[in-house]
Amino acid sequence: MAKKKKKPGIDGFPDKFTKHLPGGADGPFVSDVESMDLDEMKSVMLTCEKAKDECENDMSEDATLAKAKEDVKALSGGYRDTINCQKAKIKYLLHVMKLRGYA
Repeated sequence: MAKKKKKPGIDGFPDKFTKHLPGGADGPFVSDVESMDLDEMKSVMLTCEKAKDECENDMSEDATLAKAKEDVKALSGGYRDTINCQKAKIKYLLHVMKLRGYA
C-alpha cells in the first residue's frame, strides 16, 4: 500500500494543519495573517507558543488523563503485542522473498 501524498493547502500549506486553523482556510486567522508584518507575526507566534506550552503543562498534570492513558496501555497491550508480532512476520517474509529474488 503506497503512502498518500501530502496535499497542499493555502499556498502550499498542508491541509492537515489548515483544518485546525480557526475557520479553516477562509477563517479570520488566515485573513489576519495576510495583513500582518513580520513583527506582528512574531508576536502572535510567541503568544501561540505560550498558550501551547501552558496547555501541554496542564495536560501533563491532569491525573484523570494520566490514569486513562495507563488504562489504555494495560488494555491494549495484548493487541499491540499480537499486531507487532504479525508485522514482524510479514517483514521477515518480505525480506526472505527479496533475498531469494522473488520480490
